[in-house]
Amino acid sequence: MRILKSRRYPLPPEAAIFDFDGTLSTLRCGWEKIMLQTMLFYLGDEKEALCRQYISSSAGVQTIHQMKWLCEQVCLTGNKRNAPLDPWFFKEQYNNRLMEGIMEKRAKLEQDPSLAEKYRIRGATDFLKALTDRGVRLFAASGTDTEDVKAEARLLSLDGYFVKIEGAQPHSENCSKEATLNRFLEENHIPPSRILICGDGKVEICLGSEKGCRTLGVVGREDSCGLTEDPEKTARLTQAGAEALICNFMDIDSLLRLLSFKE
Repeated sequence: MRILKSRRYPLPPEAAIFDFDGTLSTLRCGWEKIMLQTMLFYLGDEKEALCRQYISSSAGVQTIHQMKWLCEQVCLTGNKRNAPLDPWFFKEQYNNRLMEGIMEKRAKLEQDPSLAEKYRIRGATDFLKALTDRGVRLFAASGTDTEDVKAEARLLSLDGYFVKIEGAQPHSENCSKEATLNRFLEENHIPPSRILICGDGKVEICLGSEKGCRTLGVVGREDSCGLTEDPEKTARLTQAGAEALICNFMDIDSLLRLLSFKE
């Protein structure tokens, strides 16, 4: 664990909001490569550096907003593929490519639930259990479509820890993490200092920092289930304002001390 901001909280959190993909689950590991392929199909290989930079900077936002950016770039560079200039069209193309690999993983998990550990960030289950055992209410907020997040949480045996799992709704742009967090604060009346925001994307960490919540950044490489560090995530989440960084959730005692559950 790396502490970036030394802040002392007298009381532990009452609630925690987790991102899902890359934070708890690695089922969608490699989505950046699929998104890059999709973007370059419509923009051309000469735009690779631009697309890579955008994908990295936008990690964690609703997919439709990333596809709106792609639509804008297609308009600027010329519509070489004669594609419908509709962000929802581009989202469908990207999602179709992405889901090919994910559905194979899902099918294997349906047949053999013991494989779930292969697709979870190390220590995730134990950490979620430790929080719920201490009365912390857990919520999941994702830029991935809600039904997919719920299905994948179930397959990874993580769904039972959450009070609510919320992602993007079909053909809606009003399901952002910002909207979810704002709605949570309005409805639950919990002081921000008693809310933990945990994620691997700058979106949720920036939001948590701005609202005065506790922020825990997850910077482990997804292809190692968090056993090694991803330098890009480290740089991104440090800049976003994370109070502490971890690669995985295996050091439960240190995490509980950080959250004021232990002296």
